[in-house]
Amino acid sequence: DAANTMIGHKMFYASAYPFAPIGESLRRFRELPFEPQVMEKVLYKNADGLMRRVAQARVKAGLRAPLYA
Repeated sequence: DAANTMIGHKMFYASAYPFAPIGESLRRFRELPFEPQVMEKVLYKNADGLMRRVAQARVKAGLRAPLYA
Protein backbone atom coordinates (compact mmCIF):
# COMPACT_ATOMS: atom_id res chain seq x y z
CA ASP A 1 0.00 0.00 0.00
CA ALA A 2 2.81 2.44 0.80
CA ALA A 3 4.17 2.25 -2.76
CA ASN A 4 0.78 3.16 -4.19
CA THR A 5 0.13 6.00 -1.76
CA MET A 6 3.34 7.49 -0.35
CA ILE A 7 6.69 6.27 -1.67
CA GLY A 8 6.19 5.14 -5.26
CA HIS A 9 8.19 8.13 -6.46
CA LYS A 10 11.21 6.95 -4.39
CA MET A 11 11.40 3.32 -5.50
CA PHE A 12 13.47 1.64 -8.23
CA TYR A 13 13.16 -1.81 -9.76
CA ALA A 14 16.20 -4.04 -9.38
CA SER A 15 16.62 -7.66 -10.31
CA ALA A 16 18.86 -10.26 -8.68
CA TYR A 17 20.60 -11.02 -11.99
CA PRO A 18 22.79 -13.08 -12.43
CA PHE A 19 21.51 -15.01 -9.41
CA ALA A 20 17.96 -15.13 -10.77
CA PRO A 21 16.86 -14.93 -14.41
CA ILE A 22 15.96 -11.33 -15.23
CA GLY A 23 12.83 -12.31 -17.17
CA GLU A 24 11.47 -14.31 -14.26
CA SER A 25 12.34 -11.54 -11.81
CA LEU A 26 10.56 -8.93 -13.91
CA ARG A 27 7.51 -11.17 -14.41
CA ARG A 28 7.19 -11.71 -10.67
CA PHE A 29 7.66 -8.00 -9.99
CA ARG A 30 4.89 -7.09 -12.45
CA GLU A 31 2.53 -9.34 -10.47
CA LEU A 32 2.82 -7.09 -7.41
CA PRO A 33 -0.26 -4.97 -6.68
CA PHE A 34 1.10 -1.59 -7.85
CA GLU A 35 -1.14 0.95 -9.52
CA PRO A 36 -0.23 1.30 -13.23
CA GLN A 37 1.25 4.78 -12.78
CA VAL A 38 3.35 3.58 -9.83
CA MET A 39 4.57 0.56 -11.78
CA GLU A 40 5.74 2.87 -14.58
CA LYS A 41 7.58 5.07 -12.09
CA VAL A 42 9.29 2.14 -10.38
CA LEU A 43 10.25 0.40 -13.63
CA TYR A 44 11.37 3.47 -15.57
CA LYS A 45 10.50 7.04 -14.68
CA ASN A 46 12.20 7.22 -11.26
CA ALA A 47 15.52 5.94 -12.61
CA ASP A 48 15.26 8.16 -15.68
CA GLY A 49 14.73 11.22 -13.50
CA LEU A 50 17.64 10.34 -11.24
CA MET A 51 20.01 9.76 -14.15
CA ARG A 52 19.03 13.08 -15.71
CA ARG A 53 19.64 14.92 -12.41
CA VAL A 54 23.04 13.27 -12.08
CA ALA A 55 23.91 14.30 -15.64
CA GLN A 56 22.86 17.90 -14.96
CA ALA A 57 24.88 17.99 -11.72
CA ARG A 58 27.98 16.68 -13.54
CA VAL A 59 27.70 19.40 -16.18
CA LYS A 60 27.15 22.07 -13.53
CA ALA A 61 30.26 20.84 -11.69
CA GLY A 62 32.32 21.13 -14.88
CA LEU A 63 32.63 17.37 -15.38
CA ARG A 64 32.10 15.59 -18.67
CA ALA A 65 28.43 14.96 -19.28
CA PRO A 66 27.61 11.25 -19.38
CA LEU A 67 26.25 9.81 -22.61
CA TYR A 68 22.90 9.40 -20.87
CA ALA A 69 22.25 13.14 -20.88
